[in-house]
Amino acid sequence: MELPQRMTRHPRGTLLAVVGVRHVPLCVECDDEVVGPALQHRRAIPEGYVSRFLYGEPSRDQRPATAARSKPAPRRSQERRQQVQQVVQTPSPAVRPEPQVTDPTLRQATEEFLEAAGGGADSLTMVLLGSKLGPSTRLSALDTEKTALFLAAWVEGTFGSREDRRRQAVATLRQAVAYWRERSWITRGLADCIE
Repeated sequence: MELPQRMTRHPRGTLLAVVGVRHVPLCVECDDEVVGPALQHRRAIPEGYVSRFLYGEPSRDQRPATAARSKPAPRRSQERRQQVQQVVQTPSPAVRPEPQVTDPTLRQATEEFLEAAGGGADSLTMVLLGSKLGPSTRLSALDTEKTALFLAAWVEGTFGSREDRRRQAVATLRQAVAYWRERSWITRGLADCIE
């Protein structure tokens, strides 16, 4: 089975990031820790995940094997260190946790919304909106009555003559605003003024 995996690249000298997707072969049994959640939530697998289907289990000890030597009896500090290492379990290096965003930029919020919506949202509308408002604008700065009025005028000006396209854009904007309100990124009904 192949699932999408996000790839983000940050070229030098620019604040823009290039976000792409590649399809990674995975095994339902070997890679069950990411396949289940990815299918359940219709999301891409984490960016740092390495397919166990392709590369096998990540090795825990990278040191080469050496001939056995007689060791002196361990000191108390060494014994204590070994006990702590046995008790403390480190997370698997194959999966990097996703950071929690509390005040995302319009680009971050749009990416997450489109990823969650799958094919049910109109990505062109969101790209046009992002280019008009600026992708690095924080959603908290857009959470105003003025933005709600702007959205209504923008939809009318951009899609006014094409009724089918306008309906699709309004539906997508309403979905996005509802999604962002669920996450408490905004508090206003920004799409309420759109008719």
